[in-house]
Amino acid sequence: MSLICHSHVVMMILSTKFYIREEAMEKDRKKLHPDQELYRFGSIAVYRKYVTLEQVQLALAKQIEDNVNGGKHRLLGDILLENNWITDEQVESILSEMDVGK
Repeated sequence: MSLICHSHVVMMILSTKFYIREEAMEKDRKKLHPDQELYRFGSIAVYRKYVTLEQVQLALAKQIEDNVNGGKHRLLGDILLENNWITDEQVESILSEMDVGK
């Protein structure tokens, strides 16, 4: 699968699952609004300005490429960590907010 194809797939994912609605998050950027839907890891990371949207797109493209090529599925946070785009503390903070442990 070519990089152009990956970019197209990533953009489709982003358009359907990665929409960030600021009104659904509290002002301190640390907590999600309790009566709103659960947000995805990448959305929270971008909203908190831990990473850029481009970095998440690249990590998602890598995740998809690995999956398509039969590689082991890797979590988005792990890919961002491998590229030194996010810290362990930031990953833990996001996972805590999502109510999932690492």
